[in-house]
Amino acid sequence: MTTRAGAQATLADVVAALGGHLSDVVEPRGGLAVPVRGVTLVDAVNRAEVPTGFVGLVLGARPNDLRPIVQAAERGGAAALVFPSAGKQGVRDLTRVEPPEVALLSLTPTTSWDQVRDLTAAAVAAAGELPPSDDGALFALARTLLATTGGSVSIEDSAHRVLAYAAVPGEADVLRVHSILGREGPEDLLEILRSRGVYERLRVPGAIVNVPPDDVLGWSARIAAGIFAGDQHLGTIWIQQGARPLARHTDTALIGAARLAAYELEGSRIRARSRSEVLRDALLQRTEPSLAAAELRIRTSRQVMLASVTVKQEPTGATRELAWRGRLAGRLELWAASCKREAVVAVVGSTMYLLLPEANKDDVNDFERALGRLSRELKLDLVVGVSSERSLAELQKLRQEADSSRELGQSRDHRFSRYSEVRSHLMLNEVVRVARDGGLLEHPGLERLFGPDGSMTDQGTTLLLMLELEGDVAEVATRLQVHVNTVRYRLKRAAHAALVDLASPDDRLLVRLALRAQSGRTVDPLNP
Repeated sequence: MTTRAGAQATLADVVAALGGHLSDVVEPRGGLAVPVRGVTLVDAVNRAEVPTGFVGLVLGARPNDLRPIVQAAERGGAAALVFPSAGKQGVRDLTRVEPPEVALLSLTPTTSWDQVRDLTAAAVAAAGELPPSDDGALFALARTLLATTGGSVSIEDSAHRVLAYAAVPGEADVLRVHSILGREGPEDLLEILRSRGVYERLRVPGAIVNVPPDDVLGWSARIAAGIFAGDQHLGTIWIQQGARPLARHTDTALIGAARLAAYELEGSRIRARSRSEVLRDALLQRTEPSLAAAELRIRTSRQVMLASVTVKQEPTGATRELAWRGRLAGRLELWAASCKREAVVAVVGSTMYLLLPEANKDDVNDFERALGRLSRELKLDLVVGVSSERSLAELQKLRQEADSSRELGQSRDHRFSRYSEVRSHLMLNEVVRVARDGGLLEHPGLERLFGPDGSMTDQGTTLLLMLELEGDVAEVATRLQVHVNTVRYRLKRAAHAALVDLASPDDRLLVRLALRAQSGRTVDPLNP
């Protein structure tokens, strides 16, 4: 993994990302501003060279192998080497010069190589604006939170170890770097935060804690929230302000992120599926709704709404398509969690679904406004359908309502459609479909209102529009851009040709349904 020209991570970025996982750091001669181009594995047996500017993860090395690896890395211009836990004296004895030409990082005993690789790669990708790797839900959440708020994000466990990280290029967390390097010992630093009441406030579920900047200690302003499963504190999310102020709604986004992180951390402890996977499996009928409700902790008796979201036109190119899906899903999930604690987002094919428990009219209006903002920010032409309220046991019915509302809205060039507003039209379409498929709407006279190519004649179009507009001849003339006398003439010829009595309510209903069926119109005839 390498960065693009002009934007590179530094050792400070990497050290900040690995905060809490390092037992010792020996700074190189070039300091923490040394650029980092990527991360690679170093096999102690083969002693593969570390490329210039790379961080090497030293695997399977015996004590006698370590010094030759360091010497080779120094000659090759490596940025840093990361060793398993070796004790402070052990890692400092690996170089003959002080300070060394390459940074030497020693891990704590509980840190895995997967964590180190993912955290380092995240720091490098953030600086180089690279496509993110598939490094887990917490990393995706951190990236989404960074994009939403504009600040560097770290997600920590209750022992202050970083679990996921996303940074603004060139704005390494000085507070974290200093504490790791021992310039302010971690315990001293924690004591300062404790004395200011920061950790006491972070132990309150739902609390947002603002930490003002401190020029003396060298840290920027930041905002934080605790991660909780019930009353149990699982960790903390920190957002550090950089050169620019944080976004206006950062506190709301942070609340949502803390809820999503809690689901991930709690789920990882019991090896449960993610909430998105549970909803996706239920939508695909791989899981019974009752079992899904239990995993989602939503009582089947509670009323829920389902929203169906897609784009009017797919972005071209596989990379762009994957990118927009990931960005939109992350932003939707963050918005949902900040507004509704139990909301869930799932992706099925090209459609995203948002489950909103006990949503009211205001929630749906907020959702519509949020999607409008996302459409503008992500430059996506989103189309949405929202179901009625039903229990989770009727999930397939909810999905049908949401999808059909979205499809009807798209045919009308409407971006946001509520099932409650289009229910009658959708039900009528279904009646037409069932009757047509069963051969119940065949009317020999109406065939005369269609041309040889199957298209409806002017007489047929005028008759159907008149029926849809409940006899408003003037409005029919306006829509067809003809004189009212022309409309009357067409109606008279159409009724005569089709052998129907337009004065009969039954004939009018039959003709209306039959014309819609024969013309294949299962969408709004007023908006062809």
